[in-house]
Amino acid sequence: MIELKNKLGFLGGLFDPIHNGHLSLCRQIQKKLNLNKILFIPSYHPPHKDRYSAYIHRCNMTSLAIFNQPDFELSKLESEIKGPSYTVNTLERLHLLFPEYDIYFIIGSDNLAKMEEWHKPEDIFRLSTVVMGNRPGEEGRKSGIFEDKLMRIEIEPVDLSSTEIRKAVKRGESIEHFVPPAVAQYIAEEGLYV
Repeated sequence: MIELKNKLGFLGGLFDPIHNGHLSLCRQIQKKLNLNKILFIPSYHPPHKDRYSAYIHRCNMTSLAIFNQPDFELSKLESEIKGPSYTVNTLERLHLLFPEYDIYFIIGSDNLAKMEEWHKPEDIFRLSTVVMGNRPGEEGRKSGIFEDKLMRIEIEPVDLSSTEIRKAVKRGESIEHFVPPAVAQYIAEEGLYV
């Protein structure tokens, strides 16, 4: 008899701010793959970004966004890793912390073409099953040398971007449809993105 391992999802990113698109992507993939839980891991020292909100703000917003969702969990794992926050290092640490889990690294379709530029991308595929949220209409789209190594899951699209949300805040526009209410309130109270 084959013993089935638990399934751990992992979504990383700046989460500056985390938004409803991130949450929808994870809910849909969790349901389709029957993941036991999903870790949301804010980047501590992103290697390809030089301007972003303080780590504590990004962690607080993530915590507020997933509150009361027992299968979603904030992890501050990357704050414990020295040097740039490379996905491969995070995956290596996850294997040490969760040896009883198969790890599913969740990405949006916009990440696929960029993966060739990531640090040790081949090892990312060795250490995890890379799962991409595939928006309807993108089924035939080929992009990147890792196209055939990942698992595509068709999802209902939620077209949001943290960059656009930050711009909306700066313009004084409402973001209530883009982020959970507690996150919108936190952004307002802390004066982020103005």
